[in-house]
Amino acid sequence: MISRTASTFCLGVVTLVGLLAAPSLATPQNPAATNQTPDQGGLAGGATQDNPQNGPMGQPAVPAATTGGFLRALGTANPLGDEEGPLAWGPISVRSAEVQEFYGRTDVANNVAGIPPSTSQTVTLLSTTIALARLVNRYQIALQYEPSMFITNGSASYNANQQAGLDTLFQLTPRWGLGIADHFTYYASQRPFAGFALDTDYVTGGVVQNNFLQGPGSVMVNGFDAALNYLWSPRTIISFGPSFGYQRSTGSLSGSGQTVSALYEGGKATMTHYLSATSTIGVSYLAQHATFANTTIAAGPQGSEILQDALANYGRALNANWRMNLGLGVAANSGNAGGNSLAVEAGIGRLMRRGDFTLSYNQGHAFNGFVTGQVTSRLDGIQHFFWTQRFSTGTSVSYFTTTGAPPKTSGFFASEQFSFRLASHVSVFGQGAFIHQSGDNVYILSAQRYLGSIGLRWDAAPPAAH
Repeated sequence: MISRTASTFCLGVVTLVGLLAAPSLATPQNPAATNQTPDQGGLAGGATQDNPQNGPMGQPAVPAATTGGFLRALGTANPLGDEEGPLAWGPISVRSAEVQEFYGRTDVANNVAGIPPSTSQTVTLLSTTIALARLVNRYQIALQYEPSMFITNGSASYNANQQAGLDTLFQLTPRWGLGIADHFTYYASQRPFAGFALDTDYVTGGVVQNNFLQGPGSVMVNGFDAALNYLWSPRTIISFGPSFGYQRSTGSLSGSGQTVSALYEGGKATMTHYLSATSTIGVSYLAQHATFANTTIAAGPQGSEILQDALANYGRALNANWRMNLGLGVAANSGNAGGNSLAVEAGIGRLMRRGDFTLSYNQGHAFNGFVTGQVTSRLDGIQHFFWTQRFSTGTSVSYFTTTGAPPKTSGFFASEQFSFRLASHVSVFGQGAFIHQSGDNVYILSAQRYLGSIGLRWDAAPPAAH
């Protein structure tokens, strides 16, 4: 839970938005760079929107041992920039602050006891991002925290959503590098989704998937990953390390009293070989032992499972503006959701003069907002169009479904957004979204949701423009 002091600080930062505007415009992106952070993602216990993936759009990860590496901003595919802005005290700085006004309506798909067939709500959301970042010789560290507070009918909610991430990079020797990450997310039962389901960065080739399920109740996720990277040869890199995760969610209906949790223990190994400056081949293997604790046998995962994903992949920058990646392999379960499935990571992205486009597909063990040991198949598409240096729009469409044994869970998300930059650091933005989800009505409510929002955002670093 967020303390009153933290929430008050968040509100105070947001009120400064209008006072911190500056007149300059942002500079265009540079699509030529390809450096990436060590791959920390892909595991059921640690793969969340707060644990960025080197995903289907771009090249496999280039570890800190060869490039010095970089750390990503919390919950995005973008690197954590050096621009600390006017709200900085030594290594600590406020990176962003925003206020949003939401209107949402939820229609329950089936008659469910204890919940109205249709509900609507107006919510004010205040949030900010605070970072402690240091770069000392061969050592980088970033501690990021994103608290938020809801105001509903004039009453503030302190049991609000929050994210936190601790990331470190060590360049131990010219050949050895070490990356360590721990990411924590807590979603309260109030969870208006305001964002794209897919975030991409065309400079680095990074991809991050965001969760869009409404419910299930509250969800807590923590993932820890460590990767030791070794430059085997000038063109070949190997990486290996442990991964641990913990997830816990409550029932989607008020007063249900149901809870489910999962503990993940395992690790990952990868090898990447550069065929040329623009193409790579590689293999990856990740395995985890998952232990589930569930208060009901009617829904959710039971017992324990061994989860495995093995892939061979090929990535290529087709030219300065096109990137593609294809990975195929096996996703295996040994427990109640047992059986083998095809593991896939595939995608293509294009950077245009006034916009960009990404299409991404993956199938394997990944976190999509609820506790499960099942294989998930997910498709995401996103397009941005920059009409001017100040005004842009974006369209996002996503769909996922679990495969294999029941229970079956699926979700569809479509969103249209706009952003207008009032000044170099201040933007007004808005969104209209539709969510359709199908679940067990214990941990995941089967419902349709309509959402609209408008807000004001301040960024310490001006956003890039095309």
